[in-house]
Amino acid sequence: MPVLRIASLLTVLSICQSSFASVLSEEQLTFYRENGYLIQQGFFQGEELDDLEHHIQIALDSVVELPWSGNQSEEKLYLGGTLYVLGSVGQGSLPVIKRIVWAGAKFPELLAHGRHPQLRKNVAQILDSSRATHLINQIHPKQPGDGVEYDVHRDIDNRRNFDKNWRDIKGNGSFVQTMAAIDPMGEENGGLYVIPRSHHNCSPVKGNQLLGEEYRQEKHGQKMAVIMEPGDMLYVHPCLSTSLGGKTGKACAKASVDIFKISGDILSLQCSKRTYNERMVDRGYI
Repeated sequence: MPVLRIASLLTVLSICQSSFASVLSEEQLTFYRENGYLIQQGFFQGEELDDLEHHIQIALDSVVELPWSGNQSEEKLYLGGTLYVLGSVGQGSLPVIKRIVWAGAKFPELLAHGRHPQLRKNVAQILDSSRATHLINQIHPKQPGDGVEYDVHRDIDNRRNFDKNWRDIKGNGSFVQTMAAIDPMGEENGGLYVIPRSHHNCSPVKGNQLLGEEYRQEKHGQKMAVIMEPGDMLYVHPCLSTSLGGKTGKACAKASVDIFKISGDILSLQCSKRTYNERMVDRGYI
């Protein structure tokens, strides 16, 4: 986590597909509402998982096509409409890939996986809405010792910073982040943590030094490593506190990340002459 297809970032999708059976049970939906996250095992399997992994690897390997300098702590370069956020030189004299943003522009197969009909159905269940806007289609790779980390934050902080008119129109977050694991993930591989039930308090963490430190000291709940197998799908409430460790990781971990919001709750985006993606880059949010 893009002829230029970034404009499709604002495409309003019909996410309620009646021809596909609901996969998320009421028990799973209740768990999500109570804890702020849900892991659905084996969402992608067999050929679908192999195809997703194959095209993610193509996107990762394509970094060699970029004119990166190698002397900056963070560098943002476009390839066919897809934004690569790079760090300093990593293994094999190539830059660390922090994330690949709107991957589906250059690699449309990844956009298709992010809009998998069953995933859209599950998102419809979680958001209680038949229409949504596809906001983010990203790849997040994690290499041993790459130093990539994200401090304790809520994803909703980025939405609020980007658009002051953001509002939760349904009281359920009004958007959901999904993450498909491509490799095994855990405390020693990936280093993604959540603080269960922290979404019930949606106070901003980013920019709030006191609250951020309290979360780091676990005053607001015990953080938990996200453990997933290849093909598992993680659903995250926008107010859930999460973090990514930069020093852990003994093996590679890759994930495909998508975010959907209920259509209509950021009306100003639909009227902008510049794309959501471009403005997010300018403001340093992606």
